[in-house]
Amino acid sequence: MAKRQLPKPTSKVRAGLSIARDYLQELAGQLYWACSTNNHIDYGLYKEIERRKMLKDKREQLKYLKKQKLIEMEKIGKRVIVRLTEKGWGEALRDRIKSERTRCKNGFCFVLFDVPEKERFARDTLRDFLKECGFKRLQHSVWMTDREVIEPLCELLQCRKLERWIRIVQGHIIAASPLDRLVIRQNYRS
Repeated sequence: MAKRQLPKPTSKVRAGLSIARDYLQELAGQLYWACSTNNHIDYGLYKEIERRKMLKDKREQLKYLKKQKLIEMEKIGKRVIVRLTEKGWGEALRDRIKSERTRCKNGFCFVLFDVPEKERFARDTLRDFLKECGFKRLQHSVWMTDREVIEPLCELLQCRKLERWIRIVQGHIIAASPLDRLVIRQNYRS
């Protein structure tokens, strides 16, 4: 039986579809076992399929990060160099703060801030960020957490140029109002 010649593609999209169809046919030929209950997949073939899926997923993730302007990609020869943008560094630090689960060794981490009125947007953004990261409000400009987030928080504040209005303190609460004690008890039971 003669192999059918495919017409030459007229665009890059059609070329990509043609390659995809060829790959699909090749894969279907290798996966004849799928229709039979007696045949099993070769372990080497299975590993190759999994490796290709993983590479495809990584490429899609890199495309997404580039589209969001969190990374920059540069091709040098046969290698691709990937680096975080300033926005990417900020997001990485935010994720690190949000995902930290280690308890603070020296009590609590307090964030105290006095952002001027002319920087209202920065102040509101900071409050939203602290709430999103699991900090609890003791007063309007005093927030606390029991997690070890001092290092990434300092880096993020320096990156955003907010460190001049914000103080980060670590320690124990010696005396507190009844309302503060209630907030602490409800949120930080040992």
